[in-house]
Order: sequence, then structure tokens, then C-alpha cells
Amino acid sequence: MNQTSVVVGKYNFIITETTMAMDNIVSRKNYKIGGNIPDCVNVSVAFENNNAVYANMPHAMYNEECSVGNMLDRGNGSIIMIKTLLLHIKQLYPNLREITFDDMSSITVPEATEEDIEKNKSRIKKKGTNLVPMPLYYLSIAYNGETWYEKHFGAVQQNVDKQIAYKERVNKILYNPSEKPTNYLRFYEIASVPSSINNEIKYYYEKTTTYSEFFHSIPKSDRCRLLRPWIKEFMEYYFKRVFSNFDWKINLANITGGSKRKTRKNNAKYYCPKGIIKNGFAHTNIGCDI
Repeated sequence: MNQTSVVVGKYNFIITETTMAMDNIVSRKNYKIGGNIPDCVNVSVAFENNNAVYANMPHAMYNEECSVGNMLDRGNGSIIMIKTLLLHIKQLYPNLREITFDDMSSITVPEATEEDIEKNKSRIKKKGTNLVPMPLYYLSIAYNGETWYEKHFGAVQQNVDKQIAYKERVNKILYNPSEKPTNYLRFYEIASVPSSINNEIKYYYEKTTTYSEFFHSIPKSDRCRLLRPWIKEFMEYYFKRVFSNFDWKINLANITGGSKRKTRKNNAKYYCPKGIIKNGFAHTNIGCDI
């Protein structure tokens, strides 16, 4: 096991390398980055004849103790940490072109409805809790037209045709008034809006002309509560054939040091809700905030 200390701005990260080999032939190397918590992001590199041929990021999480000394900030700290590990991989293996991953990001916030709890019984592990996960990738698409990994790392789906169709569908669904049914009942059927919040959703729906306007018209303080019960059904209805949270990749050529600003439509700020960002498998706790 080898350890490397990397200082980036105010953060001090420790990168740990472990090697799996037999008869001096390397089959895999694992790289973990963290701080007081050592395994915050993990990248696994596969080898053939001691040459790196494939890399996957099976795990990413946020915790303030992912840095030594200064606590890791939410949002930007997570971006810096992931970039630091990807740059380390890029420097070690210049022939590697991409990192593959599955986007399992989600957000959980309190005060789930009874309908939420009934739908998610299998996910609620701790007796007495009412925290229910909501896919962050769907929420981010609804508000930003792209996922968190698209925004900060230029991630794309590995299937090129699907990626092209997905981006076309995003622009069409979010910004074309003809895609938003004028009859609220039709939307109600598509999204399976719970009766407990139906009147609130209908109010915001009927005063807007596009889906993008509809989503943004909901006050930030109410978004998680009002969207969580139906956002998954809604997004799957419109995007199920062109979008999957599995089989994504990050082009290492696009990963450089420092921050990268991206101009958005109408110069809108990237929106990510307050809450507990986590998931039980991968790409967890990315630490988004408003």
C-alpha cells in the first residue's frame, strides 16, 4: 500500500494505492482519496499485461472529514476532491481515456408523506425514520437540464446515440410549451401526483407555460417536499428510452486543474437543493447546497 499527500488550496487529501497482483503481474489497482475518512472516492484501474486498460469509479461520497485539517466544504469541496483523484489517475496513466461510473446520487430530506413511506418501505432501514431518497440526477435535469456529473465533469452516457437523443429530449421537454399538457389532468396522470399535494402542484402548474417554468415556480423551501413523491415517475415517462443513470463516462482529457465556469441559458445559477445527499451504493453524499 502506498500513500500520497496532495494539497489543493486549503485542503489536504490522502490518496491510497493498493495493488492486486499474481506472479508480479498486476491485475488491478485501487485508488482511494480522503482525509480523516480515508475512502471518500474510489477509482479502480484494471490491467492487462501490466498495462492500464480500464478505469471505473464505483464509489464517491461527501463528508466534511474527507480532508485532513480543514473540513471539506459542501458542493465545491466535493468537486475539488473528485477532480484531484481523477487528475492523479490521469497523470499516472496518460493512455487511459475515460473513467466509467453509474450515477447513483440521491437526496433525502425529512418529513416524508405517508404515501412516500408506503412506496419506499424497502428503502427505509431505520425504524421510526421518515427519510426517503429522491434521485438527484432527475431533480438536476428538471432544474438545470443536466446532471451534477454533466455540469462539473462533462460526463456523458457511454451510448452516443442515447446521449444525443437525451440532450434533444431535455431541450424539447423543458422549454417547448407544446410539450406541457394544457390540461392539468393529463399531467396528473403522467406524474401520479399524490392527492395530499395535488392542489399545491396544480396551482403552480396552471400558471406556467413550460415545464422549466413550472419547476422553477415552486419555492425552494417546498421543492423537495412537493417533487419527491412524483419526480421519478415523471422523468421516467419522458426520458426512459433516452436516459439511464447507469453506464456513464468522464473523459479524462476534460479534467484539468482549477475551476471551470460554464455559461448557462439565461445565466441561471446551477440549482442543487439543501439536504442530505446520499445513496447506498455509489456516488453518494456529493454535498450539494444552494
